Amino acid sequence: MRRFFDYFLKGEGDWETQPPVSLQVRHADGTFTQRGQQEWPLAHTAFQRCYLDVASESMSPTLPELGRAAYAAAGEGLTLRSPALTEQLELTGPVSARLWVSSSSTDADLILVLRAFAPDGSEVLFQGANDPKTPLSQGWLRLSHRALDVERSREWAPWHPHEHADAVAPGQIYPVDVEIWATCVVLPAGYQLALSILGRDFDHGLEPAARGAHPMRGSGPFRHEHPEDRPAATFDNEVTVYTGGATASSILLPVVSGSLPGSDS
Repeated sequence: MRRFFDYFLKGEGDWETQPPVSLQVRHADGTFTQRGQQEWPLAHTAFQRCYLDVASESMSPTLPELGRAAYAAAGEGLTLRSPALTEQLELTGPVSARLWVSSSSTDADLILVLRAFAPDGSEVLFQGANDPKTPLSQGWLRLSHRALDVERSREWAPWHPHEHADAVAPGQIYPVDVEIWATCVVLPAGYQLALSILGRDFDHGLEPAARGAHPMRGSGPFRHEHPEDRPAATFDNEVTVYTGGATASSILLPVVSGSLPGSDS
């Protein structure tokens, strides 16, 4: 920031040599490596679609058979894991998910969490912008706000205008595209990726860090729990996720190097 202001306010320095994209590449051991890039998404990104399978609680590049699973919005949700990586994998770029879901009520909050686990089963957590222990990334969308701006949307970046709420009929199955914030991480062989689908904020289950009056549990201080915005009659509901076949729920991952188990790359 000092270099930026020195250049643009005082005409000092060499900001013109600064790459337009600056990455802080996260590693599983908690270290970061800075790297400059010329474009975003990165030109050598191979977006890889992983299909969710609720029957086996897994995700992989292979399309599964039809399945469905329900979870209580206030409960533990669903967590679907990839096979253990067979080689080092770098994910850098935007992430998105296409889900097929239904709600037992007239709306639902979908909270998606991209996670990583070490071979011993422990979760890999990182220093985040407003929480000291965060997962790889998160995405949020209210089912009634599923409408897309088709002109602005990309496969890897759905664009929701949030101009109105669309009706949600209990039991009706809806396709919904959820933006998951961009991530940048290198994971070694033996680690696993996972996607959790929740109806509440992510909680890592460890001792929370305190910042003022807000205990940090992996989602920062800005939580989705205001009773006026989330009346219990609507949001303490049950959500069903459908996978496989014509309801092939999936996540699109930005693979920069390495490959996911089962892919052809």
